[in-house]
Amino acid sequence: MVGSGRPPINLMNSATREIDCQGYTLIPGFNDAHCHILATIGKILSVDCSPETVSSMSDIATQLRTRADQLPIDTWIRGTGLNEFYLKEHRTPTKWDLDHAVPGHPVKLTHQTGHSVVLNSRALDMIQLNKESVDPPYGVIDRDPNTGEPTGLLFDMDNYLNQVIPTLSPDELELGASFFNQECISMGITSLQDATPTNSSGRWSLFQRFKAKGILDPSIILMSDAENFEMLPGNTVKSNDADSTLRMGPIKIIAGMTTGALYPSGNELQSKVTKIHQHGFQVAIHAIEAETIEAASHAISVATFPDTATRFRHRIEHCSECSSETIKRLTHLGVTVVTQPGFLYYNGQRYLEEVASERQPLLYRFGSMNKSKVQLAFGSDSPVIPINPLIGIYAAVTRQTSSGKVLGLSESLSAEDSLKAYTLGSARAVFDESIKGSIEAGKIADLALLDDDPTDCEPEEIKAISNLMTICGGKVVWER
Repeated sequence: MVGSGRPPINLMNSATREIDCQGYTLIPGFNDAHCHILATIGKILSVDCSPETVSSMSDIATQLRTRADQLPIDTWIRGTGLNEFYLKEHRTPTKWDLDHAVPGHPVKLTHQTGHSVVLNSRALDMIQLNKESVDPPYGVIDRDPNTGEPTGLLFDMDNYLNQVIPTLSPDELELGASFFNQECISMGITSLQDATPTNSSGRWSLFQRFKAKGILDPSIILMSDAENFEMLPGNTVKSNDADSTLRMGPIKIIAGMTTGALYPSGNELQSKVTKIHQHGFQVAIHAIEAETIEAASHAISVATFPDTATRFRHRIEHCSECSSETIKRLTHLGVTVVTQPGFLYYNGQRYLEEVASERQPLLYRFGSMNKSKVQLAFGSDSPVIPINPLIGIYAAVTRQTSSGKVLGLSESLSAEDSLKAYTLGSARAVFDESIKGSIEAGKIADLALLDDDPTDCEPEEIKAISNLMTICGGKVVWER
C-alpha cells in the first residue's frame, strides 16, 4: 500500500514480506514503450556481430565460422548487430564476403537497425532469390550495377524472408525468452510494448504460452499487423485492467523512404490510418525522416478530422527528425511520440559524421517537444540498441554519445522528465496511466529499487546506476 507509517494489521499475514529500502531510491517500474521481443530473443541466440564484439570483416568471418563449425551443414547461421559504420572497412559485407567465411551453411546477417540483412549465396539459393527475382513491395534487392546479380544485401524484406527462412524452434524460443526475461527484470523493467509490425494471432498464442509457463514476468502489450488486424480473434483485444498482463495494443504501420519515395504513398497511408481509426483502434506509425513524419501527422489529421486525435492517442514511433512546425502540429493533434533517447548514446557518433550539419538540430527534439506539451514516451527499440532504460535517461539528459561528444544539448530533458517518459509517459501511451507509471494508491505494484536517484545525482553518474530489486504486480521477481 502507499502511505505513511506501518500498514494496517488486517492487510498483513504470514506471507507478507516487509522490505526495508535502506534509503535507496524506489521508482515505478520502467515501461519500455517500443521494443521487439522475438527479435531480441533471436539476437540473444544468434552470433554477436555488434560493434562491441567485431571491428572488421575478418572478425565477422571468425564469429560466423566458429558457430558454423558447431552445426551440421545446411543449418542456418544467424548473425545480428551488424553496423558497417564501425567496421574497419567502413562498408557492408556482401554475399561473397560471407561465402568466403561460411560456404557450407546458409547465413543471415541482420543489421543493427533491423531494416536490412545480408544473405550468403547458400541462403539465397535456398530461398530461390536470384538475378530474375523482382523486388517485393516496399523492399529492395541490392544488385551489382554491372551484372544485376544480387549482392546479398536486402532492405525492408522481413515480410518476404519470414515466409521462406525457418523460424526458431519452440524450445529455442523458450530458452531465449527466459534469458530475455532475466535481462529485463534485472534492469527494473516491468512492462514491455512490442512494436513488431508482423505480430499476428500466432504470435499472440506464442506469448500466451510464455505467460502460462511463467517465462516472462513483465506485462506485455503486442502491436499488430495493419494488413490483418481485422482478422485477430475477438477475445485477444482486451481492455486495460489490472489483471491483464498480456493484451493487444496499437495497430502498427511502417512508413519510410527506403526506395527513395514515401511508402506507402501519402494517399495509401491516409487510407490505412483512417480505416484503423474508424475501427476504433489506436494507430502507431513508424516514421523516422522529417518527410515521413510530416506525412504521418497529416494522415492522422485527415483520419481524425474534425476532432483532434487527443482521445485516440495515435502514436508516431521514433520521430527522429522533426521540424518546429511539425512539433506544433503534433501538439495540436494530441499525437503521442514514442522515441528512443538511447540512440543518441549508441548511434550519436554516426549522426555527427553522416547527418548533414544543417539537419542535426532536428534530431530527437525531446526538449522542444516537452515544452510544446507533446506527450512523450521512451523505449529502446531493442535489439537495435541494448534495452537498458538508464542509458536512455542518461542520453536524454546529457545528449552525449558513447564517444563523449554532445549532440544538440539545447534539446535535453531534465532527469525527472526523462524518468517520467520511461514510466508514466509510456503507461499513458497505451491508456494505462490509471494503473501504472507512478507510485500511488490503487495502482499496480510495479516497482524498481535503484542504488541512486537519477533525479538527484550528477548527470554523468546516471548511466552507472544499478537496479537492486524488481517487483512485478506486487511480487519480488528479481533482487541483487
